[in-house]
This record gives sequence, structure tokens and C-alpha cells, in this order.
Amino acid sequence: MTTDAFDVVIVGGGTTGCVLAARLSEDPALSVALIEAGNDPQLADMPEVVRYSRHWLPYDIRYMWSYEGRMMAHRGTTTRQLRGKVLGGSSTVNGAVALRGLAVDYDSWNSALWSSGVVLPYFAKLETDLDFGGPYHGKSGPIPIKRHPSARWSPLAVSFSETAASFGLPE
Repeated sequence: MTTDAFDVVIVGGGTTGCVLAARLSEDPALSVALIEAGNDPQLADMPEVVRYSRHWLPYDIRYMWSYEGRMMAHRGTTTRQLRGKVLGGSSTVNGAVALRGLAVDYDSWNSALWSSGVVLPYFAKLETDLDFGGPYHGKSGPIPIKRHPSARWSPLAVSFSETAASFGLPE
């Protein structure tokens, strides 16, 4: 089958490509092709360095593009730019996190369109929370949300949590 058999062809199955393909394919009148050069690994099959994203190296070339970048301020200086070569792109290998803003922040904008009460249902609609239920957490959205147990936290995460606790913030 050639790409001219589709109404829309999306090249790259990174975060944006996947979201575009999912949203466009909701229209039954459109045929959509998503082309990704990398793998579509199951999380359990990925190396721990990719699965938990605690450090980049040594990296597995099956899951990374290795581009060379040049820094403008230091002509001639190059740096390796590792990018995700998997379905989900760099969000897959960078340990993407789901982080909502605080309700007080939305409410401080004084906008009827962006109040915490208005945006909460959209956050919930996006997620399937694997750890919590109730009115603040979705159960049928396209994005699975889970929290890593503290035994798997990096030293940085442990330090952050301990510092937050010293200010009276919950884990």
C-alpha cells in the first residue's frame, strides 16, 4: 500500500505525531497513516535505562536517534542530541511526566475559561489513573497515569521528596 492511499500521512510517531494521528482518525471520513522509523516496544521489554530514564548512557541505539548539534555561542563545539526512536518519541525515553498546575494558579488568572473547575474535567478526560480514583482522577482516558513506588526513586527524587517534607508538603 502506498501513502497516496491515505487522506493524511503523518511522519514521526513522537508525542505530537501520535496525538495528531489519534485525533484525526476519530473522523471516520479520514484515512490516516502514521509512519515511525523506530520500534514500538512494550515497556517491560525496554532496557531499564530507557524504562526508568535515570541516566542516558549507555544508551541503546534501537531506541535513540543520535544527532549532532552545534552550539551557536561556541562555534565548532558539537554536542550529541539523543532523541527517541520509538513510538512516542523522546517522551517515551525521557521519562515523560504528567503534571497538572495548581488549582490556585488557574483560579488566579481570573478567566472563566481557565478556572480550575473548568479545566479539571479535561485533565480527567485525558487520563486513566492507575493509582487513584474519585472526581479528580480519570479512569478512561488515553494517557495512563501511575506513580513509581519510592523504592524505585532516583537519589534526586528522594532528596526532593525529603526537602518537600521538611517544608510540610506531603509525599
